[in-house]
Amino acid sequence: LLTALIISEFLFIDPSIIAISGGLAGLIFGGVKPGVIFENLCYKDIFFFSGLFILVGAAESSGLLRWFGEIVVHLSFGNVLARCLLVMWMASLSTAFLDCGPSTVLFLHMIMNFKLSAPNNMYFWALSLGVLAGSCATLTGATAGTVSANMLKDFLATHKLPKIKTQWKHTNTKLLETSGLSFREYSEIGVPAALISLVISSIYIIVIYKLGL
Repeated sequence: LLTALIISEFLFIDPSIIAISGGLAGLIFGGVKPGVIFENLCYKDIFFFSGLFILVGAAESSGLLRWFGEIVVHLSFGNVLARCLLVMWMASLSTAFLDCGPSTVLFLHMIMNFKLSAPNNMYFWALSLGVLAGSCATLTGATAGTVSANMLKDFLATHKLPKIKTQWKHTNTKLLETSGLSFREYSEIGVPAALISLVISSIYIIVIYKLGL
């Protein structure tokens, strides 16, 4: 499956077709009963992310993405560097709430409509760095965050665990119920990490632009 994905461009086969074929092959020849797999699927995550991609498609069809892109163009005053930084920070904010996949699709269509080109694919570098930062900011920033939180919640619901003592910085030791990982608890660590990443990425983009690398 990995080899087919790597050479898919030369085979002129869409990667989605290869992924679906690999999944079906694993389902048929994996030695696991399909019923067991379907019982363990997290349908909440499937419907959640399907809905996000539908929203992105609706935003594109309604012209909202074009209008959003025009706002970015006006705010940058025709400056390529300013536009790259805007794309990066706005993509990060969007990713924190929309997940990295839908957010990337959202901004990718917007970038493709920019009439002013950027050297060295800087728009795409800015988008990539922004999405990476936003994906670690919140639980909904990446698919793995939402899936892991739901798996942890299901595990704790089926295994009665005692209360645990946790030492939080700048706070007193307190007892926490093992009820799972909340959006706020994750964001208290994820948001500062995302901001640090964005600052470093901004410096990186500025250096590339100034040196013309």
